[in-house]
Amino acid sequence: MLVKLLGESFIIPNEVKGLEQLFKEIGQLTRDSNLSLSSMIIDGIEVFEDYNGYIHERIESIQIIEVVLQTIEEMGNQILKSTADYLERAIPELNGLSDEFYQGPNNQTWGKFEQFLEGLQWISDTFSLMKGNQKLNDNLEQILTINQKVLNELAKLEEAVSSSDFTLVGDILTYEIVPLLEQLLNKLKTSVVQEV
Repeated sequence: MLVKLLGESFIIPNEVKGLEQLFKEIGQLTRDSNLSLSSMIIDGIEVFEDYNGYIHERIESIQIIEVVLQTIEEMGNQILKSTADYLERAIPELNGLSDEFYQGPNNQTWGKFEQFLEGLQWISDTFSLMKGNQKLNDNLEQILTINQKVLNELAKLEEAVSSSDFTLVGDILTYEIVPLLEQLLNKLKTSVVQEV
């Protein structure tokens, strides 16, 4: 298989031994530089996790692996942009979700609510990973503060759900969480370094 790595191309055998050597080389590169493995483009399909498993399943047929390395700053910027993109889609949905709670939730409402909670968990986990790296962004502390306020509102939301107070659930979504997520979105938009 052809491997493209940092502008160079080389051939490795389509076998486990060749794969082990590739990952050893990637590991050495990331230890010796300010780069991290962002993704691999394997025969045109971008893979973001479990590279080893993905490649092992297809090892005999893989033609090309392009290794995508990024600086910590680039990865952080990409994460902030992905989060902003998610919030731009999620905020309008939340307004509709709060209306559904005002009218009385059904199974579809609960499914959407679960997706919303999963999205917030992803955001929170993402920010936790970024927390310790001061290189990523000057606005990170403000972003983390807003995120913490959202998490505080989630505790109130959980209490409202537990007591089946669906009007309160709608109110918390509309008047507390949506405005905080809008603040977060605005802060993220000003934080993302625009690519030229």
